[in-house]
Amino acid sequence: MSEICFDCLNEIFGGNEDAKDYVLSDDLELCENCGEYKIVVITRRDFRYYFDKFRWITYPIFIISFPIILLFAPLIRFIIRKKLEKEQAERKQKRKTNQNGD
Repeated sequence: MSEICFDCLNEIFGGNEDAKDYVLSDDLELCENCGEYKIVVITRRDFRYYFDKFRWITYPIFIISFPIILLFAPLIRFIIRKKLEKEQAERKQKRKTNQNGD
């Protein structure tokens, strides 16, 4: 993202932007649009910003959940397969009963 001040950002995008949706610089920097020294916009606050900000929570969750998923994936596949086989057997039995009843 180019370093532009918040005023220039509002000019470019039509003035509907809110300052809390952006990360602003702490020091005065040169705005590339108007050429003045102002506080500039660093980046937009979106899910990636918060993901990086709270990585001390999210990374351990991923580190812990990945081996758990790897351990339980075969068990889950086995349960789903058994459930499908049971449903297929019930449908087959129902079909046989319908053929015998006709």
